[in-house]
Amino acid sequence: MRRLLPITLWALSALLLLVWTLAPPPAAWIDAVYTPVLYAGVARAIIPVTGALPFSLAGLLGLGGALWLGVSLVRSWRRLGLRTFLQRWGLRALFFGTVLWALFLVMWGANYARTPLETRYGLPEGPTRSAEVAQLARDLAQVIAQDAPAKRPPDAWARGVAAARTALEKTVAALEGRTLTLPRYVKRTPPGLLIFSGQATGIVVPWTLEAHVDGALPLPYALGTALHELAHLAGYGSEAETDFVTGLAGLTADDPLLRYSTALTLFSRAARSLERDAYRELYAALPAVAREDIAALRAVYDRFLPPRPAAWLQTLFYDTYLRSQGVGAGVADYDRATELLVGAQRSGLLRFDAASGRFEVALEAGP
Repeated sequence: MRRLLPITLWALSALLLLVWTLAPPPAAWIDAVYTPVLYAGVARAIIPVTGALPFSLAGLLGLGGALWLGVSLVRSWRRLGLRTFLQRWGLRALFFGTVLWALFLVMWGANYARTPLETRYGLPEGPTRSAEVAQLARDLAQVIAQDAPAKRPPDAWARGVAAARTALEKTVAALEGRTLTLPRYVKRTPPGLLIFSGQATGIVVPWTLEAHVDGALPLPYALGTALHELAHLAGYGSEAETDFVTGLAGLTADDPLLRYSTALTLFSRAARSLERDAYRELYAALPAVAREDIAALRAVYDRFLPPRPAAWLQTLFYDTYLRSQGVGAGVADYDRATELLVGAQRSGLLRFDAASGRFEVALEAGP
């Protein structure tokens, strides 16, 4: 009986992966059933537990699992012959790999297969003009200048995360009519852990549905990343689409620090598409605190980025992972977020009021 249970679990997981590979469900089914019903049910069951913990349960389990694995490998190596050792641990690796990947799909990963956001939100398609990107960057720079904080209170992180939850709940309810289950805490890792190990500023662990940000990030970028990871937990898989929803929520939030953090994060992305002179002009006009935050982020990357060979391998691995999930552009998908925001402005879904320096989402112009 003890052997029957893991064999049954492996067989069910393998069957799920086989069916998913040979006959994946249509995007319409993901939109109508998986994300709003099945995934939402998983989130309601798990996030109130793991998200209420002030520490990372995934990190604790990962560390404990690594210690257990190390001790078990050493003991097995001493007790078994090489052939038996490789056979036994090969089967165990196959079992755990299959089960974990199946759980990944069921618990969160199927969100990658949703209908493209351009179709869902009725965004106009076509090439993004440089003038449109420049206008978006100017609008973001105005938000940065207006909402740049004079000082940051000691509880700025907790208040910012709470504001991010509220803004995201409001935005997704307005856009899709869905009620979200979001965690109380966004966990901060030891400084530099995510940047050094994967060039990431944040991550969602799909098996515990916990959101994490790198503890080395300056506060505005930490809050912008926290909102991004919460948007992943809201059921968005693609990085560009997650950034887009992050932008809609953060730029229209009631909290000025969250608006500033979101605008600063998106400004850094949009700036990549600007000509050098145009960027320098906008950068020089930013308030001193914003330039200091940008410099602080550069210093963090200079300190924690891995050596080039390791960084190249990390990028290759992550690019392969994204493509395996149907993100055709791979890591380049991040850059599509600017195109989506420009498309939203072109369609009237996202509007900027220069007089007030505020963005608003105009649903009557959307889908």
